[in-house]
Amino acid sequence: MKQKILFLTLSIFLFISTKNTAQELWAWGGNYNSQLGDGTTVDKKIPIKIGATSDWLQIANGTNNTFGIKQDGSLWAWGKNYYGQLGDSSYIDKTIPIQIGTATDWATITAGDTHTLALKKNGTLWVWGFNGHGELGIGSTIDKVTPTQIDATSDWAQISAGYYHTIALKKDGSLWGWGQSFDKNLGNALSPIRIGTDTDWAKISASQGYAMALKKDSTLWLLGNSTDAPTKIGIAKDWTTIAAGPYHKVALKKDGTLWAWGSNSSGELGDGTNNAKTVPTQIGLATNWSAIAVGFSFTIALKTDGSLWAWGRNYNGELGNGTTIDKSIPTRIGSASNWVKISAGMTHTIALRNTSLTNIRIPNFDATGFSYNSSTNTIILKDDMNAANVEVYDIKGKQLMESNKFSGKIIPVVYLPQGMYIIKIIAENKTISGKIIVQ
Repeated sequence: MKQKILFLTLSIFLFISTKNTAQELWAWGGNYNSQLGDGTTVDKKIPIKIGATSDWLQIANGTNNTFGIKQDGSLWAWGKNYYGQLGDSSYIDKTIPIQIGTATDWATITAGDTHTLALKKNGTLWVWGFNGHGELGIGSTIDKVTPTQIDATSDWAQISAGYYHTIALKKDGSLWGWGQSFDKNLGNALSPIRIGTDTDWAKISASQGYAMALKKDSTLWLLGNSTDAPTKIGIAKDWTTIAAGPYHKVALKKDGTLWAWGSNSSGELGDGTNNAKTVPTQIGLATNWSAIAVGFSFTIALKTDGSLWAWGRNYNGELGNGTTIDKSIPTRIGSASNWVKISAGMTHTIALRNTSLTNIRIPNFDATGFSYNSSTNTIILKDDMNAANVEVYDIKGKQLMESNKFSGKIIPVVYLPQGMYIIKIIAENKTISGKIIVQ
């Protein structure tokens, strides 16, 4: 999804658009199979930029490999390839991103322990890698070393790869699964089998021996983990985002709060302890979480201000904070505030940073009280304005972000998803506010 730069106005709407979103690829953590893509097998304790391009669109991690889709629809892969899970027709690990085939119509991708699946823009489903448990869904247990279409249909909407199984949604909201049994409805299915008859499934996330799912009414469900059928978790109807890890689970609610449960031996739940939780437990009091990803025993998350946070296991530098010390509470990674997408593998993380600049039009420029520096992506306050704080609200008045204190006239540009927002700049001698549209 394209991200646009947030800009400020006083009492006017300012429309901003960028045709080409510049998204750089960054990576850190374990690198023993070259899963970071930097040409080495050396772990990295802080985020490093991978390659010189800024045309990435989607990212996904397997256990020890990584995949990306560029804005031109091409598919790229690197890291472990013992079972042909990179899809390049070989079994050789790749130390840098390599293009898989020549197709330029890839839409999204997911990877398990040793198998990979991807959707094309036309809704067809393609698979490759290890298939000993039927996780490819092609009707056999034969491995595939290049992308192979699973069937002749073109109505697939979402996919999520577990370790040795796969779950998927079709466009009609039906839920499907195949591979190693984690639900009595599947058995050890070699081809997609429909799970139940409901047609109101909205989101899915698979992991080791189980999966989580959301329905359109924002209820949360568990599949597997000794359950015979999809089981509703609690009665809440305000879940928006889910991420299933091997031993812990993380989710977001509509109010921007963060919830976690499961194993907590390395502090991966983020509640400041190492005590496991058997039910969803709110982590901290923040209400501005926007995205989550989980690795083996660590968690990565984004806030609505574009800042990046991590906690849990850090043996291979997977928290990206320059150390190998575990953290049991969310800890910010660096000072950048233009992170837009995250994906976690067993011990490594891949993320995209939006470095797009915009063509900005400022109606009645002299009256705005600020100017814009496109080379540094900063707002420069003029005259007697000297900002103390910047606050961002949604159109209903809910606060989404409050900046750190500013003591000067330069304010970094903030990244937000598309929508309408209210901005308030609190200066030493005045307060100004106005509406903005990010599109």
